[in-house]
Amino acid sequence: MKISTFEVFSTHFMAVLASSLDHKTQIFVKEAIPGHIEQTVYDRVVDFGIMYLPVPLEGMDHLKVGPVRFGVFARKDLVKANPLSQIPFAVPISTISCRKWPR
Repeated sequence: MKISTFEVFSTHFMAVLASSLDHKTQIFVKEAIPGHIEQTVYDRVVDFGIMYLPVPLEGMDHLKVGPVRFGVFARKDLVKANPLSQIPFAVPISTISCRKWPR
């Protein structure tokens, strides 16, 4: 089984996946970023990719397998001293709202 994903999933999910499989099943994990994950599937480098926000790629299908819950964690004193709008956040990839899945 060859999988392309990134650290959000490879750090935690792969251990759960491996423990659920037969001990003879070999797993190959390729670290990639969104956009490249889809390309590795398209190029047949891997069997499938796991991500939470797919980047559309012509000729590829996206299968939603479940929801992902995100959270923000901070010290209480930080949140009390600073309005949420003043706390900087990093986002994993830029928006793709202007692109559509090919039909």
